[in-house]
Amino acid sequence: MALDYGRVLDGVGSTARRTDWTMVLAACALVAIGITFIWSASSRPDETGWFPLTGLALKQALWAVVALAAMAVVLVTPYRFFARFGYTFYFLAMAGLLYVLVLGPEINYARRWIALGPPGRHFLTVQPSEFAKVAFVIALAKFLRYRESYRRWWGLLVPFGMAALPMVLIAAEPDLGSALVFGPVVFVLLYVAGARKRHLLLYAAAPVAVALVFWLLGVKVLKPYQSDRLLALLDPEGHAGGAGYHLLQSLAAVCSGGLWGKGLGQGTQGQLGFLPARRTDSIFASIAEEWGFVGATVVLALYAYLLFSAMAVARQTRDPFGRLLAVGVMTLLATQALINTGMTVRLAPVTGLPLPFVSLGGSSLVANFIALGILLNVGARPTLVLSREDFQ
Repeated sequence: MALDYGRVLDGVGSTARRTDWTMVLAACALVAIGITFIWSASSRPDETGWFPLTGLALKQALWAVVALAAMAVVLVTPYRFFARFGYTFYFLAMAGLLYVLVLGPEINYARRWIALGPPGRHFLTVQPSEFAKVAFVIALAKFLRYRESYRRWWGLLVPFGMAALPMVLIAAEPDLGSALVFGPVVFVLLYVAGARKRHLLLYAAAPVAVALVFWLLGVKVLKPYQSDRLLALLDPEGHAGGAGYHLLQSLAAVCSGGLWGKGLGQGTQGQLGFLPARRTDSIFASIAEEWGFVGATVVLALYAYLLFSAMAVARQTRDPFGRLLAVGVMTLLATQALINTGMTVRLAPVTGLPLPFVSLGGSSLVANFIALGILLNVGARPTLVLSREDFQ
């Protein structure tokens, strides 16, 4: 049967008219801020005194183009497609996580990437854990959309098992920060789907009880540097020469920024190399140092706008799967933003978790825009119902 291009174009145009483009603008503003600070941390003035857009900043800008293209493809694809292939995405993501553990190259003492190119000269690396987060949201939303078994305590075994598998694989890379993201997502989606609060509390208490038993038995689950980071959160000055160094430098950068900041490219902690990972994990501290409280507030306001817009999408859709998708994406982005910004001001331990849309990293950027495309997709089709009754 011949493809009706007119009908396809009409469908694309209709989706574009119903799309909330202000969410895209907010995300692009975050990307622009991220590229600005990657550029500030990576570039040096040329003979004319200008800072050319080269190196890592240019690479991030090119990844932003790829990410926007991926978002556009997701947006114009009716989200019933994701319901149909939700489990397929999940198992492909798990296969990617297994691949990096077995065959992935070791970079900075971790196996997190699928690398293309000869050893030591990789021209492209992909981090499967970033895409596993999105695949998990899709698969769990599919599993929960019609089932009522999660109203019983044993019915939660499958959803928590679906979360436990990527958590274990990602923690083994090791990447504890990314592994922890799955916890809030599964709890929030189960709560929205209708799981009983006492059952959720029971499952929340279980890992705490297991950790306590391991501690009493002297069994060490965390690696030494992970334990040191937790201790450094309680007493950073006592670990200033080790795990507390990163946290102390982040605090120094945030506090020294004042109201308006020291100016772009003028931050001492970041520009002089005292602040570790200033383009990735600690980029929010760089923003607070050079743009001050005002700049940091702008970044947080952009995240708040995305969060409340996602809540509006979840409220207006009548489809169980669509609502769960919207809530899952909202929780995924909010959790990463809260943990990343929290660790710069001693509200969370230092972890290798990027700031969504801002931190350097192509895989993270593309995965976040795919998640945003799913959210916009649901918002553009609020009356699509895949079940006999509206979501309760």
